[in-house]
Amino acid sequence: MPSVYSSLRLPAPPQQIWDILTDFEHYSEWNPVIQSISGEQCTNGRLHLQMKNPRTSKVRKSDPIIKNWSPVCHLHWRARPFDLPGLFTEYHHFILQPSADGMSTDFEHFELFSGIFAYLIKYFRKIKYSDREDAFNAMNDALKKRAGHPRK
Repeated sequence: MPSVYSSLRLPAPPQQIWDILTDFEHYSEWNPVIQSISGEQCTNGRLHLQMKNPRTSKVRKSDPIIKNWSPVCHLHWRARPFDLPGLFTEYHHFILQPSADGMSTDFEHFELFSGIFAYLIKYFRKIKYSDREDAFNAMNDALKKRAGHPRK
């Protein structure tokens, strides 16, 4: 299954990272990729995202469904850009684990792709997934900065 994966240690405990990730109202203050996000913060809730590609500045909208809302632990949503199972599905994950001392967070940020288009894109247009890697890096860097300088 094609995927994009990143991980890093963030300079704040998991609760603080979770609070940043779920403070949808303030995403535009720190997140260079997800320009806006709103929706129901619960499993099976519908989200509304507006995302910007950091490489091309192209903006796209998505209305994923939350598949796992486990506070301070795991946020996972599923998006189907073509709204047809089997063609192309994105599974986006944020996983938070406390460090041994509890003062920082081991953060996993990844996306899995399924469906016939996922494999065709991987084969014919590798740049599509490198755009996602750029987006993940930009968002992770911004999250790390935000965690080091929380809102007052």
